[in-house]
Amino acid sequence: MENIEILERYYRTFIDNENPRDFFIGMTDYFEFTEKVPEFEAVCLKLIQDGHEKSSELELLAKSLIVACDKIKEKIEEYIKTNQIKELAVTNSLQEYNDWKDGKMAGSLGVPLSLHDCLFDALETINKDPKHSMFVSEFAKVIQVNEKPFLSKFTFKEYEDYRELNEELDRDLKLTLWGQLGFLLELYNVIKKGRKEYKDLVTEHKKTHSVQTSWKIMNYSVIVSEWKAVEENNERHNYFFKI
Repeated sequence: MENIEILERYYRTFIDNENPRDFFIGMTDYFEFTEKVPEFEAVCLKLIQDGHEKSSELELLAKSLIVACDKIKEKIEEYIKTNQIKELAVTNSLQEYNDWKDGKMAGSLGVPLSLHDCLFDALETINKDPKHSMFVSEFAKVIQVNEKPFLSKFTFKEYEDYRELNEELDRDLKLTLWGQLGFLLELYNVIKKGRKEYKDLVTEHKKTHSVQTSWKIMNYSVIVSEWKAVEENNERHNYFFKI
C-alpha cells in the first residue's frame, strides 16, 4: 500500500470523531506519518513559505518602527530637559520605554507597538500643559476639547506600515491555509512535546529570571493545561483544542 493511501486511512480514522481527545490523538498520528510522505512535506513547506515571507517583512518593519520611535524619544527627552518638565508620569512612560527595549517587560502587544504607546503616554502628559502643545503637535494631532488641548492621534509612516501588516498577518492566521496549518502544527507540538517544553521554560526561568521567559511560561501553561484536560476527558470549554 502506498504511503499516500496509508495517510488517507489515518485521516479517516479521526476526521469525523466528535470526541476532542480521540480527534487530536488521531491528528497527531496523522502528522507523525506525514514525515514518511515527501509529497505532503513539499506542500506544507510551500504553504508555510507564504506566511514566512510576510513574517520576514514584518520583522523589517518592526526594526524601522523601533528606529523611528528612538528618534522621537530623543526629541522628547531633549525637550523635557530644556523646559525642565518634571512630571512623574512622563518619567515613568520613558522608563517603561527603556524597560521594553531592555527586555524587562513583555506582553501580547509586542515591543514595537508598546514603544509607540509609551511615547503616546509621554506626549499626552506633556500636552496637558497648553504651552507645550506646539511641541506635541510636531508628532501628534492635537484638538481642543472643552477649551483644553487633547491628544487625539499619534501616528507616522513606520507605525502605520507595521500596524497594517501586523493586522493583515493576524487575519491571515485565521483565514489562510498556511495560518491554519501553522496552528494545527502548534497543537501537534504541544501534544507531543508540550510538557517537556514547559518544564524546560521553567528551568530556564530559574536560571535567568527573565521577564520574557516568565511571559512565555504564563502563555504556554494555558495551552498545555488545556491539552491535559482534554487528554483526561475532562468536560470543559476548550479554546485551542476544540473541534
